[in-house]
Amino acid sequence: MQIKAELNHLHIAPRKVRLVAGLIRGLDLARAELELNNLPKRSATPLLKLLKSAEANARHNFQLQDPKDLVIKTLTVNQGSMLKRFRPRAFGRAAMIRKKTSHISLVLETRQFAGEKISKKTAPVLKDMPAEGLKEKDAKKMKTPVQFPEKTNKASKSKGFMKKVFQRKAI
Repeated sequence: MQIKAELNHLHIAPRKVRLVAGLIRGLDLARAELELNNLPKRSATPLLKLLKSAEANARHNFQLQDPKDLVIKTLTVNQGSMLKRFRPRAFGRAAMIRKKTSHISLVLETRQFAGEKISKKTAPVLKDMPAEGLKEKDAKKMKTPVQFPEKTNKASKSKGFMKKVFQRKAI
């Protein structure tokens, strides 16, 4: 079940709103609300209102009583219409000022339909899970998570790193 909410013509540039949207994308409703309450960005307040609006949509339209099961499935920020203003410049010229707006669309999904995504930050690494009590179809669909190799700084280990950084004719 998907619950949708939209906010159009927000007078904040989409680039600034995407910074905050990236922080709460994929979180559950309570955690996202907590993050937005404590964030000092200007776009946190409209996003919080949009989140509460989506929660109200879930309660009213879908009769969902427990908002703890809701997860942010998608949160997209697109560019809206641009307000064009002009500022006087030297020699009688005018320079255009573009005041950007944002269109934000939010889709919430209940946890049972979300499929419980495993993120490499929060979830423990699962080895082989026992397939006892599962049907063959379900056992084949289960995938073991990929082990991520440790990050190494290849640039500092390469031979010509100092030459690439300090390119001078005379040494």
